[in-house]
Amino acid sequence: MKHIHFFTPFGFAFLLGASFSQASVDSVPGERDLQADIPIHNLNYRSSIDAPEIFRRSELVFHHFQIEPESDSQPQLARFERAQTLPAAMALLPILDPSSQARRFFEFSNRWDGFLDRDSQKYRDFSLDFAQAPREKVSPSGLLSRLQKIARASHPNQPLRGLRVALDPGHMGGSDWDARTGKWVKDQSGHRISEGVLNLQTALLLEADLVALGANVMITHRELAPVSSVPYERLDLNSFARAELRNVSLASWFQSLLERGSDEASLGNIFGGSTSVKHLFSESSRANYFILHADLDARSDQIEKFDPDITLIIHYDAAVTANLPNDVNPQGRDAVKTYLPGAFFPDEFATREERKNFSRHLLDPQAWDASLKLAQSVIHSLTTGLNLSPEAYGGDKNVVPISPGVFARNLALTRKLHSHAITYVECLYYNYPGEFSALLKTRHPLRAGDQAIPYSDRVKQVADSLKDSILRFVSEYKI
Repeated sequence: MKHIHFFTPFGFAFLLGASFSQASVDSVPGERDLQADIPIHNLNYRSSIDAPEIFRRSELVFHHFQIEPESDSQPQLARFERAQTLPAAMALLPILDPSSQARRFFEFSNRWDGFLDRDSQKYRDFSLDFAQAPREKVSPSGLLSRLQKIARASHPNQPLRGLRVALDPGHMGGSDWDARTGKWVKDQSGHRISEGVLNLQTALLLEADLVALGANVMITHRELAPVSSVPYERLDLNSFARAELRNVSLASWFQSLLERGSDEASLGNIFGGSTSVKHLFSESSRANYFILHADLDARSDQIEKFDPDITLIIHYDAAVTANLPNDVNPQGRDAVKTYLPGAFFPDEFATREERKNFSRHLLDPQAWDASLKLAQSVIHSLTTGLNLSPEAYGGDKNVVPISPGVFARNLALTRKLHSHAITYVECLYYNYPGEFSALLKTRHPLRAGDQAIPYSDRVKQVADSLKDSILRFVSEYKI
């Protein structure tokens, strides 16, 4: 397949049109899979009703299901006024919006205008000025100056003094949560490794190293448990179902149902009788709402409250086959990859919140550029320290490759977090035979709360490499 190269003001090239041959087991975290059996990313779907009528009927459906209106976007986006220039925003757009759907909700001129209604754009949500020249840009977060100050301070033995680092060890770990998430693998002898345990081990070891170097570190969880304070069994299913119904309102199945009624009563009956809508409100959706929404929301809330300079989201990957989803894979591969914010799906502009997230990433060049630098530093340190190659595949087709091992992808935490450097790392493939064998050799004691989680030399190598990547990242800001 032909590759199209884009060169942007950030000083890097990325490719569109790359092909991907196989997905990894970690393609799920943070992504909506409640409608996995229904095609929702249908760019070719054309409704028989016009755009204003689609918007009107959608609002009637939301009212029928008692879905509360979303808050105004303007106050929450005001600090991004004149933070970006139009040419730089246009250069970044192919990364954030590879399917070219943003123009259906946004207007690009000397202002960045967002609308509630797709295509017709009659109902304005917010309006922000672009900077007219690079020298006129304002920084909504002051990230660049903070990183430069830390890098140039040169404290002896504590080169990271003043750096605020958030670490999110992915998943939960432990037998109960592994059963719900499927994030574990085993060999033919029955030995098991939990990804949640690997993630937590790595974060705890990395924290100790970073603190010794002067950093202020926050970890979203220190035990093999969810981050959400709401017990799994007490999750308000109806509340999450209502929110999800708004989230999927651009899906083709939702749009097709809108064509079958024109008033609230008829639409209420049509949607109430839909198998897809019933699924959203069913008990079978509880695990998805808890794991992919409530728990990830709790993680992002913690991180935003901490106000970090860097967030590292730590995962390990697995290349699986359909008939052996939790087995060591002799035909698998081993490599390193990272994800940055971007690659919104066509139907992921459905809510004000998602469009605000999109705008935050587009309008904060300092944060996006820092995220890229951090991701590339992570790839450099992990490939060097672990003797691995950068991953050639982004996990599935819904990614934008940027540089070796670095991809843009709209995962939940990369989407929700903003105003600082954010990188989601897949450290290595833990179901690759050689890695699985090395990770089983748990020779060093470690505790997570009241549980022993001894770790291997290989996990220590990963943590050391991640430490080196942060040191390397900060050092770049001395110039």
